[in-house]
Amino acid sequence: MNGTTRASSGLASDTEKRKRLIMRVQFALLDKGFYNGNIDGSMGPATRTAIKNYRVAYGLPTPVRETLDSQLLNSLNILAR
Repeated sequence: MNGTTRASSGLASDTEKRKRLIMRVQFALLDKGFYNGNIDGSMGPATRTAIKNYRVAYGLPTPVRETLDSQLLNSLNILAR
């Protein structure tokens, strides 16, 4: 395996991890009544809106650019891996 292949594999792995994390967030928001879109692992407009509404409802800081920070994940009972 050369360096390029390893780098590509790592990138794909990070992309998959992020997608799975977003899916967990979507599912948690769905369970709490904030999200009604597809559980697809995409940080689209419906996911961003649900996160923003959840943050406001639970008194969490609302960043200018939406991030999956530890406050959000902890509030949703999701452990960052």
